[in-house]
Amino acid sequence: AAWSALDSGAVMGLGGVPAQHLSALMKNSKFSVYTAREASSSILFFNLKNDEVTFFQQRDVRKALLDSVNRQGIIDSLFDGQAVPASGPLLPNSWAADSSLVPEPFDPDTAVRLLDSAGWLLPTGAEKGTDSYVRRKDDKPLAFTLLVPDDARHQAVAEALRANWAAVGVKADLKVLPLAELLANYLEPRIYQAALLDLDFSPYPDPDPYPFWNDTQFPSGQNYSQFDDRSISETLE
Repeated sequence: AAWSALDSGAVMGLGGVPAQHLSALMKNSKFSVYTAREASSSILFFNLKNDEVTFFQQRDVRKALLDSVNRQGIIDSLFDGQAVPASGPLLPNSWAADSSLVPEPFDPDTAVRLLDSAGWLLPTGAEKGTDSYVRRKDDKPLAFTLLVPDDARHQAVAEALRANWAAVGVKADLKVLPLAELLANYLEPRIYQAALLDLDFSPYPDPDPYPFWNDTQFPSGQNYSQFDDRSISETLE
């Protein structure tokens, strides 16, 4: 009703635009669109202590998974440009963020080089776009299951991630679940391989990455990746 009132001229402004109307609004010359950054981010959690996917423990593999994702392309195609690539766990509009940090660029060539050097190789004769185009090491495929909330936007992002990874020989199978089930049955008990989720920091005036990355915050707590690095934990403390 509010959107209809704005479109008809019955109201002069609207605070907040539903995502499904944003593209049409931005193309309509009679409207001026003003945007602000929300205090939230979409994040991929990799379970670093799951024995089925020990390759997540390898820094070069994680780096390759990041470098092979066209984040700006996802932002442009799925978010109408209304997002920014992250350069770390502190949001770029936070007073605590380091403005000298720049987001990792989309660099599939570097991703390929990192995976090759880490020993994750494509089978001889594998053709891109086929089931055989999956890297292997010691006869183990570079493949994992990605948990995804069951809303349209997260599923679209997950499909884009899967396509980006497939292009460099990494296979991701998507498992779509209601958010409450994903959190309670998979993320909190750490019974997962990878998960795509949003973190909302809007209720908190100061950023605090401690709960998500400190080594005391697992197996309970919010360190869902079970990231275990004492030097980083001491810095957070």
